[in-house]
Amino acid sequence: KQWYQRRVHGALKKEAQAMADELTKLTAEIEAAEKLAEVSNRHIFNTDALVVVDAHYTGNQCGPFTLTSYTTNINVYQTAAGAAGTAPFSGGTFTAPVAGWYHICSFSRFRNSGNSNDVTILSGGSTVLGGYGNAVTYDWRTTGICIDEFLSANTAITVRQQSGGGSDCLQSTGWPYNKFTVHTIANS
Repeated sequence: KQWYQRRVHGALKKEAQAMADELTKLTAEIEAAEKLAEVSNRHIFNTDALVVVDAHYTGNQCGPFTLTSYTTNINVYQTAAGAAGTAPFSGGTFTAPVAGWYHICSFSRFRNSGNSNDVTILSGGSTVLGGYGNAVTYDWRTTGICIDEFLSANTAITVRQQSGGGSDCLQSTGWPYNKFTVHTIANS
């Protein structure tokens, strides 16, 4: 009788351990799914502000200048209450309507002239957040950068061609090579 009880006890112990291992595995899968759901729910309607800007630079200009000639494709600010807010992009300047994390991208097409191009994304007109450029002068080039930045409310973001040469040029064509995009990635 004792032999039988030990055998049953051993079988039950193995089965209980297998169930515990399966429960640990399921718990890990649930935690991973919850983390994924947190990321996909970063913007909750009537809770979080949402900003989306998509524009392309339409000018042809050489030397140092701040990019201002844009065609705006999307320019949306939805307040945390779900109402439409003031468009955050105007005249080449993006102004953060609320504090939060923003994904900011800028791309430019450089003409095959001059000696180099150096473009920066600026905060407040002077603080460099990121830069990109091209030193190849025998060919047209398009390059750019995306950055994630925490911006306080009312922070102004601009894009500036810093190259001083009169033949260092940004060029627009029928294709929207010169892009500027911004969107919120998390509210503060």
